[in-house]
Amino acid sequence: MATFFILPTFPIKNERNNMLITGDQTTQHIELRDAAMAQKQEKPADQLIGQAKCDQLELGSIRDVKAYGTAPDICGLDVVKVAPARGPVVPFVPTVLLPDGEDGYKAVELGFRGRSAMRQKDVFDKMVDQSAKHKGQPPFNRNQIGCARDYRSLTEKCMAAGIKCSNVFQVGSGQQGRVDFMDAYIRDSDRLKRFHRAIGQGTSLVVRRVRPSVRGSNHIITDWALVNLVCLGDMDLSAVLARFKWSIAGKNRKSLQGALCGILDRMMMC
Repeated sequence: MATFFILPTFPIKNERNNMLITGDQTTQHIELRDAAMAQKQEKPADQLIGQAKCDQLELGSIRDVKAYGTAPDICGLDVVKVAPARGPVVPFVPTVLLPDGEDGYKAVELGFRGRSAMRQKDVFDKMVDQSAKHKGQPPFNRNQIGCARDYRSLTEKCMAAGIKCSNVFQVGSGQQGRVDFMDAYIRDSDRLKRFHRAIGQGTSLVVRRVRPSVRGSNHIITDWALVNLVCLGDMDLSAVLARFKWSIAGKNRKSLQGALCGILDRMMMC
């Protein structure tokens, strides 16, 4: 003989609105909840297409970020291949001049195991790439670009002086051991002051000749602002013109390029 148990339908307390509901109401509530969840999971076709497009855009952004910080293969396998925080890099072969005979010198490559080194890509690489893309002449020669990079590295070096655990001035000096920190700092500071004197505090003569009706702004671009925005701020000529609310035209960029070339030529004489 089978035994049946009848479970009582005790009232259940709803925690959300502090109400008492019976067993039948509980069953109805569960059915409504399941139907709402099923309807929520069944997304319309246009919503699924939109989600797929968003996923494709996100994957494309991830690929762009990885490509942005990928090191070239010629730099070897010892470097971190993908580092988005590092930014774009440019490979180069480090060389040094060594004596060749009594009076001559020869360039010797110092790449480790024949590999190339890499440096961070800066605004001068960007401007050279833009001119090559339009099959034009480079805006600056190699000596001017080297001087601008020396000014940037020297400025960063002097700004890092006095920071704890910073050994940027700990350079070798042959058999005498390491150079004293203060001597190295005074030496580099004097060279940086010569750079500053070569830059000057005046207005670029070539830029000043451009009439306000042509340049579209009454703001004056000084030599100091031009050099620091390009060399230290990593801004190209068009960005400098936009910064001072000038019209970004070919004539204005040409004038600004000539002014910066003149400043870098003066700095090379230091």
